[in-house]
Amino acid sequence: MKRASLLTLVWSVSIVALVACGGADDPAPLGPGGDAGAEATTITDGDASGGDAATFADASALDGSRDAISDAASIVDASNAGDSSPVDAGQDAASCIGSIDIVVDNGPLQHWTSECLGELYANQYSTPLGYLYRINGGDPHGLKIVGCKSGAQNSEGIALYANNAVGVGTYVVGSPKYSDGNGMVLGKGTDPFNVVVTTFGAQGALIEGTFAATSTKNNVSHTLSGSFHVCRAPDYTGP
Repeated sequence: MKRASLLTLVWSVSIVALVACGGADDPAPLGPGGDAGAEATTITDGDASGGDAATFADASALDGSRDAISDAASIVDASNAGDSSPVDAGQDAASCIGSIDIVVDNGPLQHWTSECLGELYANQYSTPLGYLYRINGGDPHGLKIVGCKSGAQNSEGIALYANNAVGVGTYVVGSPKYSDGNGMVLGKGTDPFNVVVTTFGAQGALIEGTFAATSTKNNVSHTLSGSFHVCRAPDYTGP
């Protein structure tokens, strides 16, 4: 009888331990992002036939060297972000109007005036924006410039990650993310990249400059060039 009770106790403890560890193998969410339940501009990171799920608002999925942004994951899931929740931009967000002028593949000049669905601070800013980011209190860090053609899901859009950018200057290492509006997100840390920041205002003021880059994925590439006049959102530090 004692032996049966002991076996029952061991079995019960084992089940409790297994349940407690059930999520241990789940990948940790990659920040920065909004609430865990935030709606994302989800795009298939590949061709229309499949591929890894991704979100255009991709700020911190890192390659093995942690020096460049890869094309792996979403930033909108920040369920374990802790104190890294976005800072309230307050009246600055309401008074600032940003835009991105862009030419894709030598096509016509486009004037984009929308933030991207699911992007960090999208619930505070309605126009393109930029902000400094620092992941895990160290590297990588830099400047993100992001904007979309519209606020609709799967909208055409761009996100420029200028590595180590802290203000006015020329930055030639980074990742040019481009959403083609048809379900594909291109761009990685080894793609041709040039961002020149000419104005770097305080929070709520403008960040201005120019860019020229090529976003690639497998055998597909798009050339991107233009200028940005975006609202500076609060700096982000988090996972």
